[in-house]
Amino acid sequence: MRYIFIVNPVAGNRSFAKKKMSEKIKDTAQTNKVSAEIRYTEKTGDVQNIIKSCVCEYPCEEIAFFACGGDGTLYEVVNGIMATGEAHRLFVGALPSGTGNDFVRNFLNSDAFFDINAQFNSTPMSIDLIKCNGVYGVNMVNIGFDCEVVCKKGAFQKHRFIPKKLAYIFGLAATLIKKPGVNCCILLDGERHEDEKLLLTTYANGEYCGGGFHSNPESSLSDGCIDTILVKDITRRKFVSIVGTYKKGTHLKYTQILSNKKAKKIDIFFEKTTNICVDGEVITAEELHLESIDSAIRFLVPAGCEYLKAQKSDKAEQTV
Repeated sequence: MRYIFIVNPVAGNRSFAKKKMSEKIKDTAQTNKVSAEIRYTEKTGDVQNIIKSCVCEYPCEEIAFFACGGDGTLYEVVNGIMATGEAHRLFVGALPSGTGNDFVRNFLNSDAFFDINAQFNSTPMSIDLIKCNGVYGVNMVNIGFDCEVVCKKGAFQKHRFIPKKLAYIFGLAATLIKKPGVNCCILLDGERHEDEKLLLTTYANGEYCGGGFHSNPESSLSDGCIDTILVKDITRRKFVSIVGTYKKGTHLKYTQILSNKKAKKIDIFFEKTTNICVDGEVITAEELHLESIDSAIRFLVPAGCEYLKAQKSDKAEQTV
């Protein structure tokens, strides 16, 4: 196995990404006697070019590509791997150094993701991806209120007096002032489900978004389905009263204002061109076509770490 660490130097703490991380990778690779390289990104498109170059350079080897950055970097690495058409010999790992790091929250003992030694002793896990208008989401697609929060979060992250970890909260507060929604028609596996204004809607592979909001507690990385939350266009007061439960993942009890369903394929038709957030990256479209791709990619789970859903499943079987 060859290990390629793709570092986004502007994600999270720059000095950590450029110095501490690279030094630790080199030292630990020597100790474990493995082949490891560090490649830095400078501009949009670099991740895909790096992956394409490595696949050509090492045509007969299994390669693990580690996304060293936030969820956006992981998204780029996953799409770079899928673009090669050689996912059968490629793996994806995550060394989180972004501000949200929501994908790794799906795992117990997630501190292991910061342990380079644990990463070199990882175990592959087949996970689904969400195909979304030709790109692949690994964690979540957000539309409506949540997406607008992400748009505003980006502006707050650039503000020198606001801690990056609080950027999502500031973005949420700013978005609440205008309370944008989305008008759309939604088909779940071909069946018309919704045709009204919604406050927000999420289409999830993972459980978390927005730096720790447990938006989709029933989602799974490997069930072959997209977990969907549809929230009606409620008042600001009502939203404020339940946002705490949305953070904790206890909001599914509010069945009068939201629905939680699963589907293999989802088609959405908007009244106008609409912002769509895929793993923190914003695209625009008038139509959105989502499909769960079963076991599309192999994700490396560090030693000492465990997928949360797997642990819950084991406990349920013991109870029975």
